[in-house]
Formats: sequence, structure tokens, C-alpha cells
Amino acid sequence: MEFSIERSSNDLECIFIGDFYKVDLNNKGGAENNDSVLISLLEEYGFNVEKKYCRDISPSFIESNKNKKFIVGNFVQLTEESKRALKDTHYVIYEHDHKYLKTRDPSRFPNFLAPPDQVINRDFYKNSKCVVCLSNSQADSARKNLDISNVESIGCSLWSESKLNFIESIARTPKDKDYCVVNSHNVVKGTQQASAFCQRSKYDFDLIQSSDEEEFLKTLSSYRTLVYIPTVLESLCRLVVEAKMLNCGVITKTQLLGAASQDWWGLNGEALISAIRVQQNEAFGIFLKHLLSE
Repeated sequence: MEFSIERSSNDLECIFIGDFYKVDLNNKGGAENNDSVLISLLEEYGFNVEKKYCRDISPSFIESNKNKKFIVGNFVQLTEESKRALKDTHYVIYEHDHKYLKTRDPSRFPNFLAPPDQVINRDFYKNSKCVVCLSNSQADSARKNLDISNVESIGCSLWSESKLNFIESIARTPKDKDYCVVNSHNVVKGTQQASAFCQRSKYDFDLIQSSDEEEFLKTLSSYRTLVYIPTVLESLCRLVVEAKMLNCGVITKTQLLGAASQDWWGLNGEALISAIRVQQNEAFGIFLKHLLSE
């Protein structure tokens, strides 16, 4: 991916901590796709990135590497002892959902504000150099639920340049079918709700799925409209953004989409792809700012 940020000529070391990585989930995890692109960008910039699983992290490992920078992705499997040990290091949290709540879903509460007894991991977030969120609405939720200020939105998900090029290459595919719903076994993706909506609306729709991401995007590109009814507050929602980049219309609940809180939300097709490229450059700059600070 082409960035305007000058590459570093210094030796930089970073340890990335996550529950899973892209290779573990056969390319299906949105968080893991984000992490994969970020790791590649850091390596391109000049970082030596060591990938570690949460289950393999211990306080002694952290102590022996405390002079390095840490990025923490999904951390469900990270022990409480290791979270406390990270307090004395330089770490950034790349927040993919809402792991500061027991429910991991602010939308269950009025104004996305949970009762205090539902908030968890407060000190872990507070002690980080920065909690990096994907969207403005996700960042706002984190700030007010945790009552912290060290939160910043990068305003986008992260796609590789090759993926954006592929999406751009099929964005003008003729739309010869009407409505589609993604057939997902993940209940938070709302397949049942979207299907019921189509049935009530008497829309002729297809359930679409594929284990091959490019094949899935090709299929999606042939539909006029994606119906996607989220059941939780989506941090951003890569699926909906990809549909819009492919010039598909979207029927959804915008109040539950982080993407809808961004200035580029009203764009589609090549204009949106261009805006995402610009936003990703700014996003990487945010990561660098916090990783390179003392």
C-alpha cells in the first residue's frame, strides 16, 4: 500500500498480541484481517513485528520484553496477570469490538451507556498509550463507558492495496439480481433478521456465502442491494463498506453501524474506495504516532 509517510531507517521492534491471526480463521475474521494489514504496514515501515498468541503471554515474557512496543488486538485469552504486567510497558490497544463491557455490545443499553457493573477491563484500557478504535461511534462509546480520554478513532477498517484494487476492478459489475443476504452462522450478523425483513417486504432475495473471499465479493457485486440487519453495535462493518465500494445499495440499521458515523459514509464505488485509501494513510499515521512516542 502506498503511504506518504516516510519509511524509518531505524531498527524498530514491536510485539503484536492477539487471540487469533488471519491464518487461523481461514481469512474469515474481520479483526484478524485488520490485524494482518496493520502488521504488514508496520513491517513495510521498518518494524520487526513478533506475533504472539494471548495464551502464550506471561508476566515473565512481558518483563523480559518491556523495552519493546506492544500492540494488543483481541485479548479474550489474555490473563489478568498479564494485563497488569503490561501496565509498565508501552502498549496500544487495537480495539475491534467492545471488550470493555461484559456483553461486548453497548446497544443493549440506552444511549449506548452501560451500568457501571457491566464495565470490565477499565484499568487495562486506561493504562494503554491509546485505545485505537475503528469508527467515531465506537470511540465515543469507549470513552463514555470507560470514562477515559486516551481513545482515538482511525475512521476506517484496514484493507490491503491488493484487496482494494480487486474491489475496484469489479465495482462496475452489472447488477442483474435484486436483493441478497449474507448466510452467516454468526448470530450477531443478523442473517435471520435480514431474511425476515425481506420476507415481510416481499423482496425476492438470495442467501449468499463463499469460503473464498474473492468469489464472495464477485457474487456480492452482481446484486443491486445488500440487506444487512446488525444485532449489535458494529465497530465499523467491513461487509457493508465493501458492498458500498461495489456500488451496491444497502438496507441496514445505520444507528448500529460505526461506518455510518464517518464523513465518507455517503460515498459509493470508486469515490468511496479513494476516500478509504486516504483515510487508511491517516490511520497508519495514528498508529505510528502512538508507537513512536516515548
